Amino acid sequence: MSYRSWYFLKSAAGKLRFFWQMLVYDELRESLVINIKWRVRDDE
Repeated sequence: MSYRSWYFLKSAAGKLRFFWQMLVYDELRESLVINIKWRVRDDE
């Protein structure tokens, strides 16, 4: 494997991981917000 293709793979993996983390973070935040809304509704 040449150095250039290895570097390309590494940077692509980094971008993918960053994108995946953003996606997961968004999902977690959404479910958190929904949970908080339901709890507030239950308390009333």
